[in-house]
Amino acid sequence: MSSAELEKINKHLENLTEILTSSKFSTTLKFITTTSTHTCNLDPIIHLEQDKHYEVALTSFSTFNTIQNIIKDVNDRFKYSNDQGKTWKELTFLPGSYEVESISNEIKRHLGIQFKDKKQLHFAVEPAVNKFSLTLDEDHQVDFNIDKSLSRLLGFKKQLYTQGFHISENIPKVTEINSINVQCDIIEGGYVNGKLSNNIFSYPAFTVPIGYSLNVIPKSLIYFPVTRKTINSITIRITDEKGKEINFGGEEIMIDLLVREV
Repeated sequence: MSSAELEKINKHLENLTEILTSSKFSTTLKFITTTSTHTCNLDPIIHLEQDKHYEVALTSFSTFNTIQNIIKDVNDRFKYSNDQGKTWKELTFLPGSYEVESISNEIKRHLGIQFKDKKQLHFAVEPAVNKFSLTLDEDHQVDFNIDKSLSRLLGFKKQLYTQGFHISENIPKVTEINSINVQCDIIEGGYVNGKLSNNIFSYPAFTVPIGYSLNVIPKSLIYFPVTRKTINSITIRITDEKGKEINFGGEEIMIDLLVREV
């Protein structure tokens, strides 16, 4: 751990110590979950005084970057023919977190099981243009015009591809997720796309590579007003920028909140 990281953690601990030793009310809440929506029932219930104001901030967020971009029965199918379209074979990808290279390698692995000559049907990454290429001989065809296709992920149109060298028409959408948003149902948060939300925290989704640990401790805590005086349960939702729940593939997620009297 670098000296800068240690300094950041020590500063964070100093701030928490100052808050928790104050005469005003404060408490911490820790959530440990493997799902994107988690409801925690509090025992005992927190009763806040009616004539006082309270606020809450997220103090840490930890998980592994296992955000899935190939999802079962959503975009996990690849259909091809090796007899000029007379018969078709369909491959199903395992759900997971795939980078551009690993998508290409996984396709090659699947196709290598089916036949030895990879020149017959070959995918490659074209780094100069950040796109995929597809090479097909006269016998092989790929049909992206199917339900649950990999087409959008790979950047290809939903159409049939036949003999020749093809560059994907679009940049591969290796992920549809740009930010991780934590929502908390006991606050009135900021605005998202012009609408008032209960968003307590937002962070770029891919600050670390897939499979790496993602540990976030905000440099400055941002507090939001608590909307309840009696808190018997708290629901946390983890979504993308469009409000869709993020699938972390069952990895453990830890979230810490700090509630304090203003």
